Parts: sequence; C-alpha cells; structure tokens
Amino acid sequence: MRDIAARSSPLFGVHCQTVYGWVRKAKQGQLCAAKPGPKAAHKISETALRKAIDAHPDAMLKELARELSVHPTTIFYACRKWKITRKNVGL
Repeated sequence: MRDIAARSSPLFGVHCQTVYGWVRKAKQGQLCAAKPGPKAAHKISETALRKAIDAHPDAMLKELARELSVHPTTIFYACRKWKITRKNVGL
C-alpha cells in the first residue's frame, strides 16, 4: 500500500495521506465526485437594466431580476456600480 501511495501521490500532485484517504473511502463505498467549484458571476448590460427600469419604474428588485433572469443581488450591485438611483419623486 505504501508503495502504491508513494508512486501515485506525485502523479496526482497530492500528499500520500490524501491517497490513503481516497483508498479508505473507496473501500467504504463513499468515494464520490468532488463538490462543484465556484460559478461565474451573472452579468447584465447597463442598457438592458436601464430599459427595464424605464419600462417599470415602480418595480422592485425581485421583479426586475425575474425579468432579466438574474438574482436580485445582481440588480442591486449593478445599480450601485452604474450609480442608478431609484428615488420616488413627488410623493
């Protein structure tokens, strides 16, 4: 076992203990695919956001996000980045 771990650890670029852990998990039937990594950020264009806000000036972030197929936080950060404020005027 040591010989196998010693030869295969440089092959995978990991420590010998990692190989031992893989073998132990494989024997127990718990060896599975790795967790998914980070995903790319959703990007929206400034013109699409401005058009959506102009078309629905009283829409909430959730509604705008649903229309543009992104998360509401994406809308929030995009508005902050492009200095788009949505203050109610004349109330």
